[in-house]
Amino acid sequence: MKKKIINYPAIIIFLMIVVVGLGYLFLDYKYNYIDDVNLNKSLTLYCQVEANVESDMCQDFFANGSHYSSTGDTLTVYHYILEFTPLGYLNLILVALVSIMVLYKISKIFNCGEAKTMLVRESYLKFKKNLVKDAFTYALVIPIAFTIIFIFCMIVCKGNFDATETINGSIASFPEIYLNMGWKFFFLQIFSIFIMTLIYAFISLISARIVNNYYASIVVSYLIFMVIEVISYCGIGIILLLNVFKVDVTDCFNLINQFNFYRAENFLLYIGIRIVILISLVLIFKLVYKDKESFVKFVEKESEISHGN
Repeated sequence: MKKKIINYPAIIIFLMIVVVGLGYLFLDYKYNYIDDVNLNKSLTLYCQVEANVESDMCQDFFANGSHYSSTGDTLTVYHYILEFTPLGYLNLILVALVSIMVLYKISKIFNCGEAKTMLVRESYLKFKKNLVKDAFTYALVIPIAFTIIFIFCMIVCKGNFDATETINGSIASFPEIYLNMGWKFFFLQIFSIFIMTLIYAFISLISARIVNNYYASIVVSYLIFMVIEVISYCGIGIILLLNVFKVDVTDCFNLINQFNFYRAENFLLYIGIRIVILISLVLIFKLVYKDKESFVKFVEKESEISHGN
């Protein structure tokens, strides 16, 4: 029976995202912006003063049962959790987190000589399909974690998707067009995030073929992504389209802008660019894993080094 390798990093990352997201939802956002706990405390103390009792503010407060609360709309709350809590840093480190998950099992297979043994029992094509299948599985970790957070945001907001108050007020870096889409925007965003995690997964598979070392391949994955980001954002978005053709769609080419579609009202272009990059990486994956003999020599070399040490 094939030995199962439990992917502990995937479990840890999944739980970390869910716990942080839900923690800030209930302990920060709900406490301060929906239950308005601090505001209610202040108004309670203010309206206990006899001179203030007849003021319009206190009369409104008393009319509301001496308690103010708001519902909040789901998308605004969800956006707040993903952008203005520690989860916002995922924009910068998500490629490393996906690489940690994808490469954890792959590196063990490559380094201990298990890959060569597996190729005796199964075809090279099936071996590659299993690599992609594992990468696909771990690419789902982030979208599933975000889906759980979104569901809880919807529960806390009682299914409210009316962003009228948010639009009339202000919310940084979140285009109004998406707030007006209501619940439909979540599926658009989660699909976009899934495409990005697949991009990270295939970058990880490619880096594993370049350097057969778990920690080094994580670093290589990050470097490959940054090269793609520079080419996409600076090379195509700024130099070619903006400076040469005078077309300002620069932010659609910014791959680090993953959660809020900042200044990217054209979501078809935004997602289309990422699909093109994903297809390109799939083709590169096929190219670097094309030759079975070359791959076997690659894993044998690392296996010899490991045993020599």
